Amino acid sequence: MKNVLLFTLLVYSSFIMSQAGIIVPPEKVRSAFEKKYPKKTAVWSIEYGNKDDDVRFEAKFDTDAQKKGYAQFDQKGNFKFFKEQISAVKLPNNAILYLNKNYPIKAKSKIETAARNVFFVTDALKTLVYEVTVRKEMKNYKVIFDTEGNYINRVQIN
Repeated sequence: MKNVLLFTLLVYSSFIMSQAGIIVPPEKVRSAFEKKYPKKTAVWSIEYGNKDDDVRFEAKFDTDAQKKGYAQFDQKGNFKFFKEQISAVKLPNNAILYLNKNYPIKAKSKIETAARNVFFVTDALKTLVYEVTVRKEMKNYKVIFDTEGNYINRVQIN
């Protein structure tokens, strides 16, 4: 009986561990990444869109010793966007004023402070925007600003 129980536990644990497996994107995606970001090593994730053929691969990698970058490619290896986390002090003043007015951070709340992640995003058309993750009324949002700090839109993320 112990052997059966041990075998069942072993099979179950190996199944659970395989769920967090390493994603290896198609060759077109890997070569596009290596061409755009030579000498960088990525950890890949996959996103599925609304359509059956809408699959995107996101590479997470170190841009320097303290920063992470994220580059996204479609399944054909076409570059979609690059985003890099930046300090909130690098936001344009208009964006900071908008965030402080509409999404104030409670000074004592570490969760609220941690929820405000700031990214600088460049897409395939070289459009530059700032993306700020904020939390309001128990919901998370991505708030998008142009390079001047003007509000573009807000998207609920969960």
